[in-house]
Amino acid sequence: MDAGLKKLARSWTWDVKNDKVTYEGPDSAGKPTKVSYTRANMPPDVVKDVDPNFINDQYWLLFPFHLVWDKDVTVEDKGLAADPTGKTKGKIRKVTVTYPKTGGGYTPGDMYDLFVGADNRAIAWNFHRGGATKPALTVTWADYKMAGPILISEDHRGTLQDKPFHLFFTDVAVKLAGSKRLSFRRNNRRKPIANCGAGNYWVLAGELVAGSDTAGLTGGKVDFAASGSLPAVSTTCCAR
Repeated sequence: MDAGLKKLARSWTWDVKNDKVTYEGPDSAGKPTKVSYTRANMPPDVVKDVDPNFINDQYWLLFPFHLVWDKDVTVEDKGLAADPTGKTKGKIRKVTVTYPKTGGGYTPGDMYDLFVGADNRAIAWNFHRGGATKPALTVTWADYKMAGPILISEDHRGTLQDKPFHLFFTDVAVKLAGSKRLSFRRNNRRKPIANCGAGNYWVLAGELVAGSDTAGLTGGKVDFAASGSLPAVSTTCCAR
């Protein structure tokens, strides 16, 4: 991540079935560290210094899936709007995602405006910390790549509190259940993942699609979003 004077890199491996996380990167004092933990039984220092960063980076990587996973989230189709980054001509679909102000989480009440292109992929978002009217962050969603069956946006550029901001991912890999090897990013393919119900948005390998069609991951692979689990995910979030 490059946010002006603040530059950092973090590496994560997530065993989703067991909800076990391994982190490599700077600790709270800026010294290199490596720590592994299970999210169901986290020591206080991990709760304070490590897991909030994991949740932050995981949301950047897999946010469209949270429209399926997160049961307390409100998802609203706001119709057509201008791309806040100015990268797209004309109007595009705006979808607002709001989290409750109570009920847990590290940053309750946060709100996101997802801007969805004609190909049904998120191409930009606004982040409203705590539901504030003015967004604190406006960035692109670009450089889509496939990692196994998952379509990932690896590059985000824009402004954080009106200052230049760049967050990107490298070495994204997925290991499917029963596989002996990691699947690294490759050329884009569209694969349906999960249905979120009539009138809602469902996830199409990282894309947002309005409708009520039943969807399942094709090609004989596990429909992990619909079943509420993911294969192990390994990624690095870096600065340059």
